[in-house]
Amino acid sequence: MSARSIALRPGPGPKSVISTLAVTATHEALHRELATRMGTPRYIARAVSKGKLLIRGAPEARTFTQMPELTGRVKDIYIDRYGQDMYDMYSDVATNTHGGKFHGIPANPPPWSHRPDHDVESIFWVFLFAFVFVKPLNTTDEPSRLFADVCDIFQSHTIVGGQGMDRRSTLLTSFEEDWLDILHPKLSPLVPMMMRLAEQVKPEYGFLDSPPKADHLHEAFRRILLEQILTMEDDPIPLAPYVSRGLPTPDS
Repeated sequence: MSARSIALRPGPGPKSVISTLAVTATHEALHRELATRMGTPRYIARAVSKGKLLIRGAPEARTFTQMPELTGRVKDIYIDRYGQDMYDMYSDVATNTHGGKFHGIPANPPPWSHRPDHDVESIFWVFLFAFVFVKPLNTTDEPSRLFADVCDIFQSHTIVGGQGMDRRSTLLTSFEEDWLDILHPKLSPLVPMMMRLAEQVKPEYGFLDSPPKADHLHEAFRRILLEQILTMEDDPIPLAPYVSRGLPTPDS
């Protein structure tokens, strides 16, 4: 079975987590230079929201993670679909991170500009928002106060500009136990994936000594999502259509 057939195969019921992942994974973000900062505030990339490189107010932006490596069946399917040359072209060697190295914030940082990885960060925020609010089919739960805090972070986010603090940054460094408390219990299998995506999103790639390939973050997401889709292909999580989780009661 090819990666394409797996990626496009929906799970049972009106919609499932697998189909949600697959549809997003098969759409490339538009690569365009923004003359002004536009978009839905809760989904906008942090640097685009600021209009600056993530120098201040974003300590998570200085922690870099290498391109994900695939193994076993997942790698075999990737190679069958995209080829060994594609895999090798994006894979890191030695201590490189997405093709470059981080030596600290440059004394003279490069000028800020909109990059394709900002579009991928926006996709991450869409993912996160969706998985926080979706309700698995035929389930009930009492969302936690931490869930309410995340709701407030999203609902109150504005295009901050300058060096203002972006509260969403805290979600990029949340611990596993936090995510288990935030998401519906049925969605706990998604927690490792969300944490891996966050690790890829949080750095300021403008700090690398060698600029990464334009679609480097697309590639990182493709690898992580392919692995998750294959992991869940025999155990999808059907989602309740047109129903979202409610806010917790005041006493919870």
